[in-house]
Amino acid sequence: MRREKNRKKKIVLKEMIVHKLHVQLECDANQLPVIHAVAIMCSVSVRYAMQLIV
Repeated sequence: MRREKNRKKKIVLKEMIVHKLHVQLECDANQLPVIHAVAIMCSVSVRYAMQLIV
């Protein structure tokens, strides 16, 4: 039960980080490398990062 709660907290934290990084690194010309970098930094898949950002 406790572990599940921690996992949810981490996921929310990752989403916040992804969102913050995206706001900071937003650039229209080269969107994909930015998403890729964000995904790597937050250790989530690129597809997941794209879903969060778009």
